Amino acid sequence: MGTPAKLSEILDSMDFQTAESSSYLDKSTGKVILLTSDEIYAAEEDEALDDYEQWERENIETARRIVEDGDESLVPLPSKWDINEYEIMEHFCHSLPKGRTRDALCITLKGSGAFRRFKETLRVFDLIQQWYKYRDGEMRTIAIDWCEEYEIPYVDDTKQ
Repeated sequence: MGTPAKLSEILDSMDFQTAESSSYLDKSTGKVILLTSDEIYAAEEDEALDDYEQWERENIETARRIVEDGDESLVPLPSKWDINEYEIMEHFCHSLPKGRTRDALCITLKGSGAFRRFKETLRVFDLIQQWYKYRDGEMRTIAIDWCEEYEIPYVDDTKQ
């Protein structure tokens, strides 16, 4: 069994991922590793490392462990696509007491531009802090469930 991962690092990495990057947890060290799509591509294409800086070389070597070896000690964190933020927004709306505020917020989720309208309506009704507290709780649950699914020991160093 490896070093326990810090829940705060997992959560930060889940938030930081983009379409151009992916995060992995190294079960042997408990550390989160962020790899860019360029580094993964270099590993897939088996590019020579001479043209890269030392830190990039290390990341490409890590990517090779994933791509070529299928290294099971490197587990992908839940990605933006695994986390359904729209669903979290819907659940938040329905967690509010019935009434004008809830109705207005739920209406914002229909059609294109829902994320923008949702955030604007949160501001109008002064619900920004309440939303982020709710979202953080949901993300924390996702991270803990993920750790349990992959049998990853973790230290809960987050504020609850």
